[in-house]
Amino acid sequence: MDLEILRIREGRRERITDSLTEEGTFTIYIGDVELVSMLCTPRDIKELSVGFLFSSGIIDSFSEIKENVINEKSSTIHIELGNHRMIYTPGCGKGVMLDTKVESMDKIESKMKIPAQMILGLVGEFQGQSFEFKKTGSVHSACFSDGEKIRVSKEDIGRHNAIDKIIGEALINDINMKKMILITSGRVSTEIVHKALRARIPVIVSRSAPTFQAVKICREKNVTLIGFARGKRMNLYSSEERIV
Repeated sequence: MDLEILRIREGRRERITDSLTEEGTFTIYIGDVELVSMLCTPRDIKELSVGFLFSSGIIDSFSEIKENVINEKSSTIHIELGNHRMIYTPGCGKGVMLDTKVESMDKIESKMKIPAQMILGLVGEFQGQSFEFKKTGSVHSACFSDGEKIRVSKEDIGRHNAIDKIIGEALINDINMKKMILITSGRVSTEIVHKALRARIPVIVSRSAPTFQAVKICREKNVTLIGFARGKRMNLYSSEERIV
């Protein structure tokens, strides 16, 4: 959204038009039960809701969703499921606890091999597709690549949301995430690794840094984790044999 602002540069004051990212809160209901409220960029809401339910362990496939109704006026998402499981956080606040623990997940078994130069090329292409970031500088981006081209790309004010959006689109369009590379603009924390493990993604690439705990999990679960992928360099933190 465009807005007139005052810019001061080297003592000079001028009126300019600046582009700002919109944000809103959408509340997900499972049946009549309020599940969670999510602060997000109000686009690709269906994909966000599907990806969030999958990442949280509430569904395992898009086919489990019988109905997904988005009401933009009331900022609500009403979802009807078949057989499903829900776990709430303790206490008075509403929320969702991950229904699958990292410790119980199997190691990633993938024979994927990707040239290092191809990774850097994909990161460059990824940056080129981050249109909202170019305009506003206030969003995170995430994409899936099959190693040759970018298949799915989304942006959001939240790095978790951006990843849930591409997971949701992959589920809706039956894209095999086991053969995808996850590229993200944001920090790789344990929650991001959890999402990748849920989707059985073998390679995570970030322009930013990972946390120690995220690297530890990736080493235990045989996930290739790449950080600071920008320009002509990258850092490999785990399962580096996939990068040739």
